[in-house]
Amino acid sequence: MYMRVFVKTSTLFFLGWKNTRPTKPPKRMLATSLTSSRDDEEELVESMLYRTRQVNQITDEIKAASTVFEVDDVMLGRVTPSNLVKLLETPVFEMNQKGKLTLSSEAGSTCRSRTEAVQAVMEDLREQGDISGWRDELLSVSSNFYDNPVFLVERAAIPILGALEYGVHLNGLVRRESAKEE
Repeated sequence: MYMRVFVKTSTLFFLGWKNTRPTKPPKRMLATSLTSSRDDEEELVESMLYRTRQVNQITDEIKAASTVFEVDDVMLGRVTPSNLVKLLETPVFEMNQKGKLTLSSEAGSTCRSRTEAVQAVMEDLREQGDISGWRDELLSVSSNFYDNPVFLVERAAIPILGALEYGVHLNGLVRRESAKEE
């Protein structure tokens, strides 16, 4: 049996390596076989770390143009100007005294009440055509992977809030004994 595994680089956020700096570009693509050597595995991890660090950088231009989204003084994301306008048109979102986007008192203070309030807004945005790819899959919104969720939101709506999104993607190819050797 032969299996090849491809791992999406964003999964490294689970491992807590996001604070290290990139060194040099990877020597090969992010793929390895399950029967690979230790050197291959180390090269794969180095390659994945490099790519994760590379895509995890936010430019000063994006920082300056976006608005911080926070709840209970915890930063949860960065919202673009066009999404900020849409969110502020609802009673669920408001600007706080620090000039940051936050949830209003209408959203409540529990994970459940916040989830219901934000979900209603996101469903309205979906109906208006601002959110596509709806999956009926709720994801936790928190400042990092290990924190308790502040609220849950539809996966397709995460970019509207500029929140972190975590996921693991594995694709396996299996050669069956009945298949012809090429």
